[in-house]
Amino acid sequence: MFSFWSRIITFFTTLTVSPNKNEWLNQHPLAIQTHASVIAEPTLLADAALSPEPFIPPSAPDDFKCEYPKLKDYTFCSTYGDRSCWLKSSDPKKLPYNISTNYETDFPEGIIRRYYLEVEEKEIAPDGVTRNAMVINGTYPGPWIQACWGDWLEITVKNKLTTNGTTIHWHGIRQLHTVASDGVNAITQCPIAPGETYTYRFRAMQYGTTWYHSHYTLQYGEGILGAMTIHGPSSADYDEGKTPVLMTDWTHKSWFTLWWDFVTRKTSFTIDNILVGGKGSWPADKPSKKFQYNFVTGKRYLLRLINTSVDTFFVFSIDNHKIQVVGADLVPIVPYWTDHVVVGIGQRYHIIVTANPIDGNDNATYWIRTTPADGCLPRGFEKNMPNPRTGVVVYRNSTAEPVDFPPKFPLTCRDEPYDKLVPILRWDIGPPSNIAADSQFDIGLDTMTAGKVWPATISRPRWNMYSDTMWLDFSNITLKQNLTAGQKDFNTHSVVVKQDSEEDQWVYLLISGSGVPRTGRDYVTAAHPIHLHGHDFAILQQSTKKYQIGGLNLNLKNPPRRDVAFMPSNGFLVLAFKADNPGVWLMHCHIATHASGGLAMQIVENGRNVTLDEFDRKQLSNTCQKWDSWVANPKNHFLQDDSGI
Repeated sequence: MFSFWSRIITFFTTLTVSPNKNEWLNQHPLAIQTHASVIAEPTLLADAALSPEPFIPPSAPDDFKCEYPKLKDYTFCSTYGDRSCWLKSSDPKKLPYNISTNYETDFPEGIIRRYYLEVEEKEIAPDGVTRNAMVINGTYPGPWIQACWGDWLEITVKNKLTTNGTTIHWHGIRQLHTVASDGVNAITQCPIAPGETYTYRFRAMQYGTTWYHSHYTLQYGEGILGAMTIHGPSSADYDEGKTPVLMTDWTHKSWFTLWWDFVTRKTSFTIDNILVGGKGSWPADKPSKKFQYNFVTGKRYLLRLINTSVDTFFVFSIDNHKIQVVGADLVPIVPYWTDHVVVGIGQRYHIIVTANPIDGNDNATYWIRTTPADGCLPRGFEKNMPNPRTGVVVYRNSTAEPVDFPPKFPLTCRDEPYDKLVPILRWDIGPPSNIAADSQFDIGLDTMTAGKVWPATISRPRWNMYSDTMWLDFSNITLKQNLTAGQKDFNTHSVVVKQDSEEDQWVYLLISGSGVPRTGRDYVTAAHPIHLHGHDFAILQQSTKKYQIGGLNLNLKNPPRRDVAFMPSNGFLVLAFKADNPGVWLMHCHIATHASGGLAMQIVENGRNVTLDEFDRKQLSNTCQKWDSWVANPKNHFLQDDSGI
């Protein structure tokens, strides 16, 4: 039996590589619409309070205007026939901004866009069944936030909930030098106490579509989420962009109730329905036409797919149509054609659909399908599968019933094919800098002692991917500890891994669904969508086979790159990120109940180099003081019953 450390060393020194890798190995081992504001100003928000002006979003997505007032000799060049271009200068010596630009180091200087969001409780009935929910500016999903490549965003969030704190995470945003805006309670900030506000400030260095959501326990399953698009180049042509397609599973009971029943009564989670764009029909076995796109024959439409589920992978398709995939998460890719796209939890795709039905019938209506993927179905769907026909594409205002084109493709729970996800901007991966550091993470369940950390009533096994199962202290912020205590006082249940590497060196992570048996830990057959904050990562290997010493065959030449990747059931993932963003970054499973159950860890990346400006330091301190005051009031009955994320 290999010891833990010998397994790590062996992992990096017994790579199975093709001939071209041997040389490497030898050299180195938006909002009730009246509440959003977009204002162009020359400086970032200082200590003054934000007073947003009313802003009504554009009626169509492509009416949104990008502005670059400081780039006076640049002109827009994104037109039909060349969507790969974005800005070009009249001076040939100046850098153009296009699909080939290294967006991690070079991006245009846009404007500052300010948004104001209010998180509140409200009764909603997205599928016809009324339930209490948590929404943003009165709507579910929340407002579509739009920006342009290179813009700064300042987004002030007010918590109008009465019994919960909240935070907002801007999923997939790199947050270079803005770690205090990553929006994770107990890691980068204290929760926003009821009645209080927090302002997030970050640069839109990437472009594409993502989403924002609460990172406070299970709140995003309650409705605190919305789409976010950063407009920029595309790797294929299109005529018109459409509003995002937000796919989600939905429950008629609160996720807080379901979770409490799970941990105290040992019940199972039951998911009731599928929503698209916040709309569905009930009973769930009925198809829904509430989400609709109108197509004009021959036009090419850019669709923005987002999976905002708690526990469901979706296979997206449009009957009788082909799909061209041009972006995965916030990474532009070499276009490829297919008839369906598998969208994991937290993942996004940009696709282009040409309005030419395969059978030529352009005077009809066609089903949009969001089919739950086989092999990783939530338990509720295993017994009562909702109808996957969740929207329609309509030509010529047709009122005819859609004709069924039953899917002929597999519905396997997986990522899109590895070899299809080829980034336009090439990364070749260097050797690992963390051979001597913790690098392998085996996902399992730990048997915990009731009352040791959790209340005595909570005694279910907890997920674990490293030294312990996560259980965060909302008042004890990892970012603050790193700044003040020199990384000395991290609690074991914070599950902190330190990665101190020279800038631009690579950190490798092996995440496995099985491991060496040890006392108190069980390994279960389950798939996990793994999300890393603060970085896109390269996927060096993605295998359905159990990890074994010597079983690696890493792809170091422009591998797929994204911020959420599927770890196959009982298989493994090998990821790599460049140590170029000092901060405190959460890595977790994006099945929300798994994250609540502790399946997470924190990476303190080059913690000695983490800095905050005066505004963020003051805001961090003030937010924690207000949170602690709120918790200290016995009338508020604060109870933590999950990991915190």
